Amino acid sequence: QMPQECPVCHKVIHGAGKLPRHMRTHTGEKPFACQVCGVRFTRNDKLKIHMRKHTGERPYSCQHCSARFLHSYDLKNHMHLHTGARPYECYLCHKAFAKDDHLQRH
Repeated sequence: QMPQECPVCHKVIHGAGKLPRHMRTHTGEKPFACQVCGVRFTRNDKLKIHMRKHTGERPYSCQHCSARFLHSYDLKNHMHLHTGARPYECYLCHKAFAKDDHLQRH
């Protein structure tokens, strides 16, 4: 399918059926509701990720310890503990941190 342009913000949308999904960012429509707590989402995949909070599913596991995570980005941040990486640096004093929230707190 040819790329489509959003009539509101003029962003070019690639992929079949993705323009209606994008339009929800403008309309505020959230058609996907959690049956447990009622929180609503614009996308079904976001609802599925949210459901892990209720089911206890933690599909992302650390290969170095027993830690498990709901989100892939949490595992990525956790891995900095094992590698010693400190990718988040203060632009003022150049102190580096393993987690972005530690930099924000600084």
